[in-house]
Amino acid sequence: AMRMERLRQFHAAEKEMKEGQHNDFLGTQDTREDKEEHRLKEAEEDEEHRLHKADENVPEFVVLHYLKKLLKEWEMSLDERPEEEKKTAQGKVEAASHRQCCRYIRPLFKLLRSRNANESILSFLVRMVDYMKNGEYLKANDQYLQMSIGNAAWPMGVTCVGIHERSAREKIHSNAVAHVLNDETQRKYIQSVKRIMTFCQKKYPSDPSKHVG
Repeated sequence: AMRMERLRQFHAAEKEMKEGQHNDFLGTQDTREDKEEHRLKEAEEDEEHRLHKADENVPEFVVLHYLKKLLKEWEMSLDERPEEEKKTAQGKVEAASHRQCCRYIRPLFKLLRSRNANESILSFLVRMVDYMKNGEYLKANDQYLQMSIGNAAWPMGVTCVGIHERSAREKIHSNAVAHVLNDETQRKYIQSVKRIMTFCQKKYPSDPSKHVG
């Protein structure tokens, strides 16, 4: 029952993101908010350039750089579309989706840069990025689902699943992410990572058996 409720919340959250995307679509692209986002984006990029090369293998920066690289590639692919396509309703929705994703994922990027990201969520993101780099999109999606709803099925204090006892580390790990969808900021940036993964699969297809959907 708890798992089904978490799944219901998960689908409701995705619907809310789509509604937010529709609102972005209705707005103009040259709003004050867009200009402020551009200013923040430039400041963040300047800060990242100052990161020492020795930090390239730090998990937070591995995730940060890879997701930002994909966001940039997504932006470039949108810019490269014919003007006629950009002006269509679908073209505007795609642009709005990217703008919304950039806005929603910013808190995650801030946590990664400061190395203050939740340890459990970070471990999921590291595995997701690793799978995405290797074209293992189904496995990356499994990590996303576990982070969002999978572990939430088991309440705090449960020590066994069927006949297999779970380790203390797994229980702590589960409890730490069980309510990710109940935190609006976390929910938005986790679902934004899913959108980036969808773009990655489209841009870097692998064996169809490893694809989502």
